Amino acid sequence: VCVADIQEEKGKRFVEDLQKRYGSGHAIFSTCDVTKETDFRNTFDETLKAFLKIDLLVNNAGVSFCEAKRILQVNTLGTLNGCQTAIDYMSKSSGGNGGIVINIASIVGLMPCPEAPVYAATKHFIVGLTRSYGASVHYSEHGITFSALCPSIIETEMAARAKELLQKRPKRWSAIM
Repeated sequence: VCVADIQEEKGKRFVEDLQKRYGSGHAIFSTCDVTKETDFRNTFDETLKAFLKIDLLVNNAGVSFCEAKRILQVNTLGTLNGCQTAIDYMSKSSGGNGGIVINIASIVGLMPCPEAPVYAATKHFIVGLTRSYGASVHYSEHGITFSALCPSIIETEMAARAKELLQKRPKRWSAIM
């Protein structure tokens, strides 16, 4: 497993936990800003060096409550960079073994979300991108399966911040919950 994140300290701690649980040699950490294609490429290179092949990419970077431009960069460009890098490294047409890409979207990628329109739009982008890359023509060429996971609210720091903000607006909070 390669854990790639912009938050080095948290990522390294997570890898340490994995190594304690499963033994050394099963997990590495790579610093990766998903908005930078070169960071993704470096992460894939480090993963190949450590494990010799890549079978799966879980594209899970995301932000929700910050400036709109940052939400767009991380959620859309980050996902696109991951997909394109996966194709470059994993595609059977370029010497890879094929594999699986799982893009983490959200339930709000399937419906409107008036409380967070920019965030929702980025999740719609992820669903659309995944469905398009998942078409049989792409699978035939690359041997990569693309899937989108669209969870509802998950207990994370990001969800806790959203809950705090929404609870300040009781009518809207009750409409969502």
